[in-house]
Amino acid sequence: MEDHGQHQFKHPGPLDSPPMDHAEMGHSMSMSGGMAMTFHWSYDTAILFDWWHPQDPFPFYVSCIICVVMTIAYEYLKTQQALLPSIPVEKKGKRQTWPNREDAMVRTGLYVLQMALAYIIMLIFMTYNIGLCISVLFGYALGFYLFGAARSQEEVLCH
Repeated sequence: MEDHGQHQFKHPGPLDSPPMDHAEMGHSMSMSGGMAMTFHWSYDTAILFDWWHPQDPFPFYVSCIICVVMTIAYEYLKTQQALLPSIPVEKKGKRQTWPNREDAMVRTGLYVLQMALAYIIMLIFMTYNIGLCISVLFGYALGFYLFGAARSQEEVLCH
């Protein structure tokens, strides 16, 4: 049997070119400067934007409080959506009359705001920073306690 381990394959073209220096292009590809892919605890965490990057304990704890407030706001919006009275849709013959445009716009605005907050909160959780994750979970728990528990009780009574 022939040993192919001694053969060197050279592929002409871009594979022979020197590696790109991403630092020159303003990109950081190093593992130390990139996003952590495991749960970690650090005050030095970029949160969503380059300008939101606490590097000391005090700004980090302020960021945690902001995360708690955001998740409470999400639960509040979710509750408000659920508690809005349903808009009757009138049927005239085979045509349906749509609800008042102003009501529909308010509902749509609340829904878009709720969904934007949900995705922002998800991205914050995906930093894998344990402090931020705990803040998000605490905010959800507190928000549910303040607003969602009543919603759940009303849903139970209605069904």
